[in-house]
Amino acid sequence: MNSRRSFISTMIQSAGFLTIASAVPLAGCVLDDDDANLSPKGSFLFGQGVASGDPRTNSGILWTRCTPATSKKDVKLKLQIATDRDFKNAMQNIQVAALYKYDHTVRIKVTGLAADQVYYYRFVADNDTSSTGTTKTLPEATSTRDI
Repeated sequence: MNSRRSFISTMIQSAGFLTIASAVPLAGCVLDDDDANLSPKGSFLFGQGVASGDPRTNSGILWTRCTPATSKKDVKLKLQIATDRDFKNAMQNIQVAALYKYDHTVRIKVTGLAADQVYYYRFVADNDTSSTGTTKTLPEATSTRDI
């Protein structure tokens, strides 16, 4: 019984770090930033990679953990979403934070996605980039296509 209560308590507490963002196409967007004031490569680690889950017809949850290599500070991240593996067809460049108090873990519910569509995503912290993840939204309920 105690483990069940502990689990539920953990789930309720962790719900506080779910960010919701809407993805919209960015016309003519280039996702490169000016590298002038960025930390050196290797300053941020994505040791657990990326993950996605809870797909819906117009949304999904994207996850990562980004830790600073030398401190316990919060980390500013960008979530980049695109419809192509090379990120030339950018959908969004969402600003988020990997907070120390949540063990530098980020969960983002991205809304405004198209049904039955594959999306590529990655997280960026200054000069460091996570691996690229792939997620897919569900088809419309009226679709006859297999999932």
